Amino acid sequence: MIKKNMMIAAMALAMSVGIGSCSSAEEPGGGSVGNNGSVAGAVEIMPAERKFAMDLLDKVMEVSCEDENVVVSPLSLSLAVSMTANGAQGNTLQEILNTIYGPGMSLEEMNRRCKTTVASLANRDDVGISLANSLWIDKTYTVFDDFISKTGDVFSAEVRIVEDLTSDDSRIALNSWVSDATGGKIAGILEGNIERRTAALVNALYLCGRWAQPFDKDMTEEGSFTTSAGKTVKTSMMRDRNSRRFVDGGSYRSVILPLRGDLEMEIVLPSEKISPRTILHMLASGDPRTAEECIVDLSLPRFSAEYGNSDMVDIVKALGIKDACDGARSSYGLLSPDNFMIEKIIQKSRVSVDENGVEAASATVLRGCLSPGSEDKVVRLTVDRPFLFIIRCTQTGSILFNGIINSL
Repeated sequence: MIKKNMMIAAMALAMSVGIGSCSSAEEPGGGSVGNNGSVAGAVEIMPAERKFAMDLLDKVMEVSCEDENVVVSPLSLSLAVSMTANGAQGNTLQEILNTIYGPGMSLEEMNRRCKTTVASLANRDDVGISLANSLWIDKTYTVFDDFISKTGDVFSAEVRIVEDLTSDDSRIALNSWVSDATGGKIAGILEGNIERRTAALVNALYLCGRWAQPFDKDMTEEGSFTTSAGKTVKTSMMRDRNSRRFVDGGSYRSVILPLRGDLEMEIVLPSEKISPRTILHMLASGDPRTAEECIVDLSLPRFSAEYGNSDMVDIVKALGIKDACDGARSSYGLLSPDNFMIEKIIQKSRVSVDENGVEAASATVLRGCLSPGSEDKVVRLTVDRPFLFIIRCTQTGSILFNGIINSL
């Protein structure tokens, strides 16, 4: 597992927030209140998709050190796994659909949702976001034309037929493709050569979003932050006073920071003696929240984090997608005439927040192998301990990135 200054999906930024003149609006299931602009044909996130996003972060935290920062991309992972669904059958297919999208989801509806999501996020110059998919096939491995066609049509995936998927040249080419698709932010996602001459599916996601209301650099000052280990550290705190959406969830409080276009970042601060993971469980279950439009006097530390997991198969299995990763039970008869299973899943993600906005990137490589079988008030919020962050599309609710910040 590769971990560098890992942040955990709830940016524990030392924020002091003064709030007044609030009007409330219901925010069911942790979604955002109010949308900025519109996305043609956008599909709203389903409760199961939100649960998948929160559960993913929770499972990653289980295998991470207590004081590490973690950032992951639920969207990148779900798209990479979903690309295999058009080749899956039986329980293998049902586990993918049920785990990511919920019971009752059909393959046809999944394809419609994925196609709309990809189209709405690919090369969005207006909000500084891009999304790309690719399918890499060894020339000796047979993949059905119908699967290739659907992967291209639904996911706009670029198809690469390579001489030898296990070669240095293929590793270099795939790493270069990911680097180009993430603005150079995810480099060397494959540290070693792919081990099987089969197929690999890749998703890349990049965000360079500007705050709708940028922070004034001249107001940035020194502040302190208490890490999950109880150590107090000095950090640069960004300052701002603006109208923001604020949520008082009882056991946590949060502030929602809009980015230009239809994106936003939410900073979630648990109450004293409550862990970010406890709040994750609440949000995963569709915790209803009331957001208030308030004047917020905000202090937020600059931060950046990277997280990499070189084998997420056990995490995916723990989420409910089991047969696809089990050679004795996987059923991918519509992908290839040869046996296929998900042997390895690699994801690398990173995020950086400063006065100008948010830059985040993630890439997921899924590798297959041959199977052996409102009242005026003032509220003060100081975010000076571990917290959770969520970056989502306000139109669909899709969670692009989430994480927990334990230290700065």
